[in-house]
Amino acid sequence: GATAAYDVVIIGAGTAGLSAARKLWTSGVRSILVLEARGRIGGRIHTEVLPSRRCEGSLWLDSMSIDLGANYMHGCDGEQAVFDLAVKHNILSAIVAGDKQFEDTETAAWYDVKKGIQISSEEVARVHLLFWKTEAYMLKLIRKMKPEQVKRTDVASLFNVCLRSLTNRFYKKIYKTTLTTQQEHLMRKLVRRSYGYVSNLQETGLHLLKISPDTQIKSIDKDDHYGGPEHVAEEAKKLTKRLEASKSPKVGPTQRDGNGGDRLVLQGYEWLVNSLAEGLPIVFHRDVQSIMIADNGAKVLVTCHDQSTYTASHVICTVPVPLLAEIRFSPALSTGKAEAIRNVRLGAHNKIILRFRPDRVFWPETVPQLNCDHDRYQFLNLHAYNKPGVLLAHVWPPFAFGYDKKTDQAVVLEALSVLAGMFAQQPHHLLNNLVDYMVTRWDTDRYSRGSYAYLPPSGRFEDVGVLRRPHPPGKNPKVWFAGEATSEVGFQCVHGAHESGAAAAEAIILTRQTK
Repeated sequence: GATAAYDVVIIGAGTAGLSAARKLWTSGVRSILVLEARGRIGGRIHTEVLPSRRCEGSLWLDSMSIDLGANYMHGCDGEQAVFDLAVKHNILSAIVAGDKQFEDTETAAWYDVKKGIQISSEEVARVHLLFWKTEAYMLKLIRKMKPEQVKRTDVASLFNVCLRSLTNRFYKKIYKTTLTTQQEHLMRKLVRRSYGYVSNLQETGLHLLKISPDTQIKSIDKDDHYGGPEHVAEEAKKLTKRLEASKSPKVGPTQRDGNGGDRLVLQGYEWLVNSLAEGLPIVFHRDVQSIMIADNGAKVLVTCHDQSTYTASHVICTVPVPLLAEIRFSPALSTGKAEAIRNVRLGAHNKIILRFRPDRVFWPETVPQLNCDHDRYQFLNLHAYNKPGVLLAHVWPPFAFGYDKKTDQAVVLEALSVLAGMFAQQPHHLLNNLVDYMVTRWDTDRYSRGSYAYLPPSGRFEDVGVLRRPHPPGKNPKVWFAGEATSEVGFQCVHGAHESGAAAAEAIILTRQTK
């Protein structure tokens, strides 16, 4: 068939692609087309609806939106375009429990799965203080490492070395014992929440512990008061206060309130992609196979798997990194770019959504975050955020990669048995009161192959910048790249995808003006 010609073809209708297309459109560049492989917009933003339904005993449940993908707004303390849009559109959200970062382990009620009782704040405080002490020691060691050493070291091995050292020279000395099995479980959860929320710890580089040379590293690893009994008692009081303050979170239109904590989006993140996409020309089920620069650099030929082709003066490619590696480029991508594609990887962070009968809630209704000493699950209590009867389990690696080959049903049954353990319930009662469930599998999703980006030990933060550089290098680039994995300011985040798409569009507008 004939090849349609455009000024700009954008590949991917996720946040980055739509942000780029919107920027071009509002700047008067209207000869554009967005190609999307899926049958929907949004990419890794995916809002689903739990249906309205009648339950036994004439209980009526309203339908409600649930985000299977992105759920949070990060970086709400500075210039952040997605947050600005949420404020402008009065999007319903809540500041996360603890007012800092999502899934904050310090602001959770922790439960013993075997005993069905809450774990004491002293116990939670002791593990947190030992974790922070270990972290400080890690930073100290990283500062002494040579770059080659850093590239060979993963978070798991460095953390384990530091924890062992502190257990021997501090913990045993002060407490006359080593960590209990329960404390070890809690410690694993803290490490995963900090560094392994999307990647296996042994495959995660030390970039998340990036320290500038002027950071004063307190020598708390040598301070026996830090993490000792008195300190634990003080910290336990703080944790109890934080937990109390987090109850019954305030849900309302997004506002700037100065403290910059992450926001939990509560009316479905699709508001963002829907508002960006309005009126834009988007073609679905177009899975791009090759991007070829032709006519001595005058135009770009984009060919899809169904053999449809499109020509453009410029292309913005926003596909996730694993899919970028599968597109055939002509001329081939630079070796630096190819290396960056190998070094910036997509990890797995999945969700299990459970809706129970709201009249049979068996957990503390007003506490937003419920955690436990089981390795696999932590629960966000969406019931406390006006989504009646809903719990959302965040699942990090290693379990997030394929759920140990379990089926959705088996995953749900295991999550229910953990909840039954936490709250001293019978698993079959929970199952009888379960109305809906959803299990995400972003790691095997055909068009994303993961949740969001991370850097392995071999990766450097510079790789993110290299990934973003246009192709081919030189004076006449034709293909720009965008997506969360290409954003240094918003790596792993929706606002990173948004920022990178807008920047690619601006660069193209600039080259068009200078010609």
